[in-house]
Amino acid sequence: MNQTIRTFALVAAGLLAAALFLFALSLALGMALLGVIALFAAWAASPEDTKAFLKTARGMVDGWVAAIVKMVEDAGGLMREVLSRWDGKAAAEPQPGEAAGKAQVVEAEESAEAPARGPKA
Repeated sequence: MNQTIRTFALVAAGLLAAALFLFALSLALGMALLGVIALFAAWAASPEDTKAFLKTARGMVDGWVAAIVKMVEDAGGLMREVLSRWDGKAAAEPQPGEAAGKAQVVEAEESAEAPARGPKA
């Protein structure tokens, strides 16, 4: 009995998901169609203004895409830098079999170098 209820619930959830998907798809296509109709109506009413608007909109979208591409490239560079520093730090850490005194010497050298470097610009 319990298996039958689970099967029925799964089928009902699948049908509901399919119905919601089709509703969202039809709504999106309807809005796109209304946008195209409005664009043609604006072009019929004033072709020069519509062309100027489309040229300006194309420039704005190009600027947005360029900004997004730059952000993704910067994030990729940041991740490469973080991973390279992390790999370098992991390689510099002593292995469990090494003497504890050596690890203390490395830490002392790092703390002595820190004030000499100064603030980063």
